Amino acid sequence: MNIVELYLITTVIFVSVIYAFQLFLYVYATKRSSLLREAKKYLGKNLGVEPLITLIIPMYKESEIISITLNSVSRLRYPKEKLQVILALETDDLDTIETLKRVCKVIKEEQNLPRLIMFRNLLIEIAYNNEPRVKNKPSALNEAIKIARGDIVAIYDAEDIPHPEHPLIAASILSNNSVAAIQFTRAVDNYSDNILTKAQSIEFHIWYNYLEPTIAKLMNSAVIAGSGYYIKRNILENLNFWNSKSPTEDLDLTFKLIANGHKIVLIDVPVKTQGIPFFKFLLSQRSRWIRGALLTIPSAIRALPYSIPLAIITILLPISSIVVQSWPMVSLFINNQLAHIFIVPLVLSISSYVLIYRLLNPRSFSYLLLITLIALINALAVWIAIIELIIHPYKWNKTVHVKR
Repeated sequence: MNIVELYLITTVIFVSVIYAFQLFLYVYATKRSSLLREAKKYLGKNLGVEPLITLIIPMYKESEIISITLNSVSRLRYPKEKLQVILALETDDLDTIETLKRVCKVIKEEQNLPRLIMFRNLLIEIAYNNEPRVKNKPSALNEAIKIARGDIVAIYDAEDIPHPEHPLIAASILSNNSVAAIQFTRAVDNYSDNILTKAQSIEFHIWYNYLEPTIAKLMNSAVIAGSGYYIKRNILENLNFWNSKSPTEDLDLTFKLIANGHKIVLIDVPVKTQGIPFFKFLLSQRSRWIRGALLTIPSAIRALPYSIPLAIITILLPISSIVVQSWPMVSLFINNQLAHIFIVPLVLSISSYVLIYRLLNPRSFSYLLLITLIALINALAVWIAIIELIIHPYKWNKTVHVKR
């Protein structure tokens, strides 16, 4: 056996194992875990003494949706005196700042920057990112946490619409000493906008209803999704808050929580969020996710063996997809019959799509086409992520949900 044949066999075995594991997840996927069902009992529950919750909403160039954001937060069913709301802004985001001044009553202002505002009967504090060279979400969160007073910290994106009883559910579940954080499921609210938002809606449905509950069952912990999560302040502080360089601070935080023996619980009371209706920005988001996943490899290693299922899906699967996509080129340049064994992982990959269709049954066949579309976008994003990893590994690609 020569070196080329050894390389081909080793690579195919590695990639096939990764795709076989993905296939395993779909085969044994559970639609709802008992933990998700149990969340319903907390709706309307009276805690007696509610803990102070700090809600942080990072914003950058979100002037178009500020009113929607503030309206959704003002409808949260939790004592206002027990809810600290912080908007994390950038000092150069003048449009967002001016819009806030227009729709809210400014209570306190410093150097022409509002620090305390009132929306209806809700007091809102504003934190500004003091690191001008780093304009990204984790950096803004790290700045906002400095003025946070809550025992529980919650993160929502500007486009999110939380369920009114999220804080109450979170406070109830986090009173359990064995739970460090909870992640609410997410659902795309603008499903009907176009084919891209429809594809993202199906993707979210599969992830939160099948894959993540299965991964959570295998790891005994769910996954932080970037927004719609609540975490105990003392645990977050012990983990040194968020990695300000990471393009995927949520995945980095997940691995750190798992590595330190903490548990994340998935709760099926969805956060409504906006799918991205523009191909350019969707591709940019996915390339950032993949690049961030590859950068979290050191954190994933520290979390082994508990994080193996998550590491396979978020890190090794994108790497494997590069190998499979390169197979036609490999077979052209390598004059060896063994080059054709790349058909094995390809078949395993296609089998996953067949199982997805079975999971979605009796839904329309068009749903499978939508998942294929999002898979093709993710495949292209892998290549972009590799290039970005070389050129600017820590660059933050701003996610845009509305046309500018």
